[in-house]
Amino acid sequence: MRPLAILLLLCACNAGPWKSVRAERPATRGELAAYPVTVTDPALREPMSRAGFNVVTRAPYKGDLELAIVGQVATLRSDGFFVDEVRGDPEAIAQTLAVSARVAEFIRNSGTVEQREMPGMWIR
Repeated sequence: MRPLAILLLLCACNAGPWKSVRAERPATRGELAAYPVTVTDPALREPMSRAGFNVVTRAPYKGDLELAIVGQVATLRSDGFFVDEVRGDPEAIAQTLAVSARVAEFIRNSGTVEQREMPGMWIR
């Protein structure tokens, strides 16, 4: 009976892959450009720029965004905190992130909730 309970618990906790949601009011190009995004993958730099992001190749500063890609899964973080994750080719990744609800919330709220709760966060 115990292995069955563990199996059920594991199945209940696995909600499946993350799905990015399109914002009702996506961030504008000006809003997207307000936060530098460190993009280390050269294949993503141009599509992200065309989508309106301020792409940089340096290490991210506090509060900046960082886009990492493994295979066709791109994860957007800020100071190590999750912002959004999308799948696809470089063009699809850039376009999906540009209209993402999580990206719009990040920009309009000046970061994630976790970042705002960190004392001294914006001191450079």
